Parts: sequence; C-alpha cells; structure tokens
Amino acid sequence: MNPIASVLLTAAGLLFPSGGSNEPANDHDTFVLKLELNDGQKWQVDEHTRASVGAMTRLIVEASPIHSVEDARTLAAAFDVELKNLIQGCTMTGPAHDQLHLVLAALFPRVQTLKVKTERAELQETQREIRSIFEAYEAAFQ
Repeated sequence: MNPIASVLLTAAGLLFPSGGSNEPANDHDTFVLKLELNDGQKWQVDEHTRASVGAMTRLIVEASPIHSVEDARTLAAAFDVELKNLIQGCTMTGPAHDQLHLVLAALFPRVQTLKVKTERAELQETQREIRSIFEAYEAAFQ
C-alpha cells in the first residue's frame, strides 16, 4: 500500500471509528472537524498546498447551493481535479502533513457522496460539511 493511502486509511479510522457513528444525532448537530494546532500556532504549509487548498476553498465558497444531482456531480468533478493536483505535488512531511491528512480523510468521503447520492437534502448537507472542513483548515493552517 502506498504511504498516502496508508495515512488516509489511518486518519479515516481515527475520524470514523467502527464502533460509533459520524452521523448527527439530530437536526441541530453539525459535523465539526477538530484539528490540533502546532503548540497553539497554525501549521505552516508549503506553497503548493496553499495554492491547492486555496483553489478548493474557492470552489466551495463560490459554489451555488446544490439544487440537483448535476450540481453535486459538477462540484465533485472540480474537487477531483484539485485533490489530484494536491496529492501529486505534496511535499509536506511531519506533524503538519499528518494534520493535512486528517483534512483529506474527512474530505474524500464527502466528495464521494457528491458523486453517488441523489437526495438533494443529503447533498446539501454534504456541501455544508465540506465548507466546515475548509473552515477547520483555515483555523489550523497558514
């Protein structure tokens, strides 16, 4: 197994343990990605990561609300391009890299949801969760 896949699977296991559920308990609960800081400071990222995540952040911020399956598929396709670019050029290492992988481990299944689900409410909730992931990224990285 390649190192990226290994780290993503490990991070996914930490985020979504098999004994519990990552589904909100009721309509008032929302997904929150909790990232650690670097001794109280934001993690430093390389320029490639900054540019790639910046492009994905713009995608989700500028995306219109999902009203159809086609809207979701279009957004997912755009994320696929940016995620591929991020992974291909990643040079980060160490704890900052590990925290970045937590972001990716949370993002990948949500992009997959945009590709396969058909219920508008679920797709809209997934879009909100993706926004939340990038808000957590902004709070933890610079």
